Amino acid sequence: MPLTELGMSFGTPISCLFSEHSPKIGAFALCYFEPEGIMQKLIHQLKYQGKQAIGDWFGTWCGNELLKQEGLPKFDWVLPVPLHPKRQRKRGYNQCNRFGKRIAGCIGSTYTDRILIRHVFQTTQTTKDRTSRLANIRGAFTVVHPELLENKRVLLIDDVITTGATLNACCEALSDIPGIRISIAAMAVVP
Repeated sequence: MPLTELGMSFGTPISCLFSEHSPKIGAFALCYFEPEGIMQKLIHQLKYQGKQAIGDWFGTWCGNELLKQEGLPKFDWVLPVPLHPKRQRKRGYNQCNRFGKRIAGCIGSTYTDRILIRHVFQTTQTTKDRTSRLANIRGAFTVVHPELLENKRVLLIDDVITTGATLNACCEALSDIPGIRISIAAMAVVP
């Protein structure tokens, strides 16, 4: 496995993708995602072939890795990047749900996929560059019951961090909540 060996901290190459929202967003990814590599194959099986046990495995691994990190705060909530309801109906599941539930179980947090909502349907981001991705996804997310996240620590999770556009759009939707502190965890990151 192409491990990143980067802990959850500020100022890492991963966390720098999110500094436009806050210089204090810590970010963590287990592995590097390379074309035709093992991570691409595993995530493709998870997303498109229904092999959700891969999410369980990565979630347990990620949760245990997070527990090993000194000074990591207690997270109140674990939130997945949501799929638009149309895409979720087509796929049958969000590939991040079981990943997030396992992380939450390991680190003693509450998991929910009912607070951060994707309300705008977009075409796939996979063929777009960073600028196009940012423009395509901006404003696509809404927070319902933001009062539940006030003064809370949130771990936002996704399968792959490519350009950071989707996670940045999620952070933008969450950033108006008073006292919220956001960190990010993913299975993989594009180097």
